[in-house]
Amino acid sequence: MTRTWRAQVLIVLLTCGLIYLDRFATSYLGQRHQMIIGWSSLGVLLLLYLFRKSRSMPLRMLFILVSAFLSFRYIYWRSTESLLYTGFADFVGMTALYLAEVYALIIHFLGMLLNAWPLKQPPIDAPSDPALLPTVDGTMAKRQHPENGMASWDRHYRLRRMADELGAHYITRPLNLHAKAGNVNHALAHSSGDLVLILDCDHVPTSDILRRTVGFFLADPKLFLVQTPHFFINPTPIEKNLGGIANPPGENDMFYRVIHPGLDFWGASYFCGSAALLRRSHLMENGGLSGKTITEDAETAFALHSRGYSSVYFERPMVCGLSPESYDDYIIQRTRWAQGMLQMFLLNNPLFAPGLTLAQRLCYFNSCFFWFFGIVRFIYFIAPATFLLFGLRIYNASWLQIVAYVLPYVLSGWIVMDFFYSRARQPFFSEVYESVQSMFLMPAVISVFLNPAHPTFKVTPKGQTQEHESLNPMSVSFLLVIFINAAALGMAVYKWIDYPILRDVIAVTACWSVYNLVLALISLGAFWERKQIRNYHRIESDGTLTLVVPRLRERISGEIRDVSLTGIGFEIPSDVALKPLERVTLETTDSDGNAYSFEARLHRITPRGGKLFCGSEFVHEDPCDPQAIRFTFGDSGRWLRLWQKKQEMQGTFGMLMHFVRLGGRGIVGSGTMLWERVRESRIKSGRRTSRSDTV
Repeated sequence: MTRTWRAQVLIVLLTCGLIYLDRFATSYLGQRHQMIIGWSSLGVLLLLYLFRKSRSMPLRMLFILVSAFLSFRYIYWRSTESLLYTGFADFVGMTALYLAEVYALIIHFLGMLLNAWPLKQPPIDAPSDPALLPTVDGTMAKRQHPENGMASWDRHYRLRRMADELGAHYITRPLNLHAKAGNVNHALAHSSGDLVLILDCDHVPTSDILRRTVGFFLADPKLFLVQTPHFFINPTPIEKNLGGIANPPGENDMFYRVIHPGLDFWGASYFCGSAALLRRSHLMENGGLSGKTITEDAETAFALHSRGYSSVYFERPMVCGLSPESYDDYIIQRTRWAQGMLQMFLLNNPLFAPGLTLAQRLCYFNSCFFWFFGIVRFIYFIAPATFLLFGLRIYNASWLQIVAYVLPYVLSGWIVMDFFYSRARQPFFSEVYESVQSMFLMPAVISVFLNPAHPTFKVTPKGQTQEHESLNPMSVSFLLVIFINAAALGMAVYKWIDYPILRDVIAVTACWSVYNLVLALISLGAFWERKQIRNYHRIESDGTLTLVVPRLRERISGEIRDVSLTGIGFEIPSDVALKPLERVTLETTDSDGNAYSFEARLHRITPRGGKLFCGSEFVHEDPCDPQAIRFTFGDSGRWLRLWQKKQEMQGTFGMLMHFVRLGGRGIVGSGTMLWERVRESRIKSGRRTSRSDTV
């Protein structure tokens, strides 16, 4: 059965099942029966969850249908029994919260549909006969705005010299119009390869990227794209905070491990801007990369899918790059993604665009609609406080209704999240990631609605350093959330005593405020910026090497622990007598069996776990030594092993407690900083008064 037929059969079966369950979920039953049905369904869902590692299609479909039933049941009750008009202000707050819940439910349904049957593409190696191979151009999108004056010219000449040495074509253009899309389109007009490999400037491809991707184009003449994962050698600011405490997967892991294989099943895998190979002929039918939005990559894929062309996602990391090092840079990147996808939502309307299949429409709609989470998360942060502090009746439910409808629905959401994303996301981590971004994406999203053509392409800075550990000023918004929810909890105690008739709602909103308070505290802790003083990141690695020590006339076997562009960290037996700054030779191989030999100097020799850990530095004259680059960045087997190791997640509780402690430090530090500023202001005011009296 082809991928298209499997997708169509799955849609029909799910649709029939959902229609049947919808009729059952909307039937009227008494409170006791609803309690039994809700918790029994949750029990069935939990039982199916225990078999989550199974690749059984019937099991996954049944899991989706039971979860959908609990969701339909909740929203039907919410729509028909809990929306009561008690005043205009109450109505506004109630409507905002209800729409936020509808949004969450739509994303929930689309997420289950998208991940119904993730597709893992089998490899298709390129043929060995050169006559059968297409030609490939390489384009590199500019990632930094040019400096003023002579610095810009200096960079221009250095890049041109490097291109000459490497035998590459260096193409420039007189005007920087349409940002990245303009750069790529300019390069397309001055090149002629059948396929185009697009990389960002901070992305380094492995030596086998073409061998593993070109074959897909030979197998399918309608294929316009082979997308591979983005793999990052440094942690995001949130992950960096957890060094040595937990092993969290990167934020991109969920997208490239789970979501993109799900998109691929529905024929909706899209271009992510880099680490991708595109067919020139199909691309030129579109006039090159699209440039109407600031996410030219997804927009281009959308246009080519609309023309009936196909795409493939190949799940093997073959490009390594850099994550943003600071929260400011992190938010710049996420803001661009959010604004660009919302531009697509408003300007292209994926649900009604011609040429797409129904599944592709839903996949693109989900990718765009997701970015409203900043507004929704803000509503959830303040919703309980609107009742506890201001008395707004925005959620009308009895305690029995909450137990019968709300709790099974909320708990099922957590089970579903772990069922689909357990190998790519630790529990609660999505909440942290979304919370950290929400306050800053909300105004960006609103600005797109006010003027869809207004957003401009802003480059994400990379390779930044951080001299000192500090709390990022962007964390102030979470101090406000903490203050509001703490005040709401104080008011809950007062209302519990004075308004016993409202204790059902008070209990719910108080619990909600506690959840918000913990989440805001964790988010505040995530905003600590740790030091980053290395110019070249150390990358965890494995493998064997042979240490040749001329002084000892010995060859010693060792285990590689980390690598970088400037050296290797390794372990050897503890009985070897080495000296600091000693010159040695390191001999090793990569995953493909290619041999390497490096002259190095030992800088650090430390006993560790019954062995000696040695930090070495290469002593080659060229800081961009081709052999060091190929060994460090050219081995996709190394990236694949690291990627798979991220699935062995651990330390979730320690991670949360660490963030709570950092959040406490943030509150104390912010209070101290505020007190110092008030004190300085008073001193300055006193000096001005003193000078005035003297005059």
